[in-house]
Amino acid sequence: SVFAGPYMVTHHKSTLLIAGLWSFFNAGSGTNQSNHMYKLGPVHQGVFERGCKSGSFSYHIMECHVSPFTVIIGKHMANVNISPFPFSILTELHSKSNLLPGLNLYSIGTYRDGIKWPARDRRKCRKKRDLIIFDVFSPYTVERMRKGRVILQELLEKAPRKGSFVHYGGVQIKRLLLKKSIHLYTLAIDRYLIGKVLDAIEREAPSATTWSEVTRIFRNSEGKIGPAAWLDLAGLIASAERVEKIVREVRTGTIDTVKSLISRFDEVYIAYEEDERAYVKAALKEEYGISPASMTVDELFRLGELWKTSAFSLNALTLESVKGEFSEAARISYGLDQDEERRQRDFSAVRGSFEENPVTQAVIEEGERIGKRIEGLKALIGRLI
Repeated sequence: SVFAGPYMVTHHKSTLLIAGLWSFFNAGSGTNQSNHMYKLGPVHQGVFERGCKSGSFSYHIMECHVSPFTVIIGKHMANVNISPFPFSILTELHSKSNLLPGLNLYSIGTYRDGIKWPARDRRKCRKKRDLIIFDVFSPYTVERMRKGRVILQELLEKAPRKGSFVHYGGVQIKRLLLKKSIHLYTLAIDRYLIGKVLDAIEREAPSATTWSEVTRIFRNSEGKIGPAAWLDLAGLIASAERVEKIVREVRTGTIDTVKSLISRFDEVYIAYEEDERAYVKAALKEEYGISPASMTVDELFRLGELWKTSAFSLNALTLESVKGEFSEAARISYGLDQDEERRQRDFSAVRGSFEENPVTQAVIEEGERIGKRIEGLKALIGRLI
């Protein structure tokens, strides 16, 4: 038996999923796990957090805990715990579990995840029973990246210069990859935290007459949810603080009916936007030493330039990921027994070109919006100073 969260899918009869939690999961052919160690019986379990994918014939021994939006390739015979490292690639290297932290951040597959899941939500009812927040980047994943970055930095500082790998949670990580992974997490954290501040300011500024009125939205979140544990409750992203409060109310009898329990989860769902804003405010202070409630226009513009640099960098990496789908290797099975020119023509007739591909165009257009956003922001704020 499994706990199957939303958008969990496999298209293969040969997939075996047992004794685990999955959510927004795509299982490859032959995906398999073991939860029976021939000791106390089938008592072991695994957690595969939101957005994981498994390659064909991937295998996990339970217990295991796999981080959000991680791609699993190969067989993993050790008890893996990589929960601090979202957006990673877990591979098998010389019969050992090998982790590439953060390298799934710029995969075009991750980019598409953020688009396809909301698009597939075709529920028509006004009140939806499943409380789903589709955001790929949220306090749930971003706070995990912040913690993972700290661990990677500690591993980097302690790693012997002559060593090829460092070890954590049952996996090995190439020492020379640590700096890149730290950098990728920093780019994603910058893009999310500052981007959320820019979103709020762009909403408030058009109707404001002073800069103080613009930042008022952040002052309204004083004393609320800050950096802490965040959970994915089968689609509902919530702070651990709110969830623990519900658990206490169930235990004390304050919540004593299914209807009242559902009502409390509805409240958590409705409060997400406000909680997210409070989280961003607190995390921004920790990351950059700037409080959005009291920041100056100059500080905003400096943050804006940092956001632009980080967003451009990730956008460029994502575009390179798309190019791989149009490389020479991608054309191998086209133009059967023909020369390269005819193979290219056959490929283009079926797959189209890199430039004309809708996903390519979406990524390029996003890059263009990144470039224009800060200039537009400066013009918007300029009238208030």
